Amino acid sequence: MRLGLSMRTTFAGFNTNLMRVALDLGANPARVCRSIVLPLIMPGVACGAVLAFVVSLDDVMVALLISGPTQKTLPRQIWSGVSESVSPVTMAAATLLVLTSSILMVLMELLRRRGERLTGKEAV
Repeated sequence: MRLGLSMRTTFAGFNTNLMRVALDLGANPARVCRSIVLPLIMPGVACGAVLAFVVSLDDVMVALLISGPTQKTLPRQIWSGVSESVSPVTMAAATLLVLTSSILMVLMELLRRRGERLTGKEAV
């Protein structure tokens, strides 16, 4: 499954000793989750959310087959807009998707370079 990989990778690098230490020092389980666990797994959760969104946009045929006549998902709206006639709404949605993808790619590259600079590794 494509979506589980980012979470598996996140939890593979997760150090459970941090939770044990926080509990030994007197933190309650809710505070440990909020202060230690969530910040450490947030990159994996965010990656999973982005992948889920991208996969949902990619599966237009599944959305067409599964959704009922009253449900209007974004892929279904784009499909109907393109198949009938190219409307300004479809063009605006496509433009927003391309801009969002471009911004996310630039942001990921900046974060990668920042990580390399902080760890002292050279760019490949």
